[in-house]
Amino acid sequence: MEKKEFLAGCIIIGASIIICSFILKDSNLLRSFIPTSAGQSVSVPSDFSIRQNDIIGIYDAAAYLGMDDSSLVSAINSNKLRGLPYTKINNNYIFSRKLIEQWVQEAAKSNKSYLE
Repeated sequence: MEKKEFLAGCIIIGASIIICSFILKDSNLLRSFIPTSAGQSVSVPSDFSIRQNDIIGIYDAAAYLGMDDSSLVSAINSNKLRGLPYTKINNNYIFSRKLIEQWVQEAAKSNKSYLE
């Protein structure tokens, strides 16, 4: 039963990531999701774009960090990876590859150790 639930969860997360990537790749569509106050408009630079491969899910983030996805989720939930940049949307973890790279570089500069 656990394998079926895991598989269903993987399918839902995968579908969510694919849908998000389609939404975020078009900056005109992205502009419509930016909240504004009543009567105000938002100015988004015309060169505003999100690198297609910058937004990654839990599996890619875990692979980048050299761990499996369940260990990454556990480490995040137990606050063992302090400062790791992510957001959680509908129980799906979303990461920026660029921000993870910066986080790793900063940790390396100060010789920080995690998960020991």
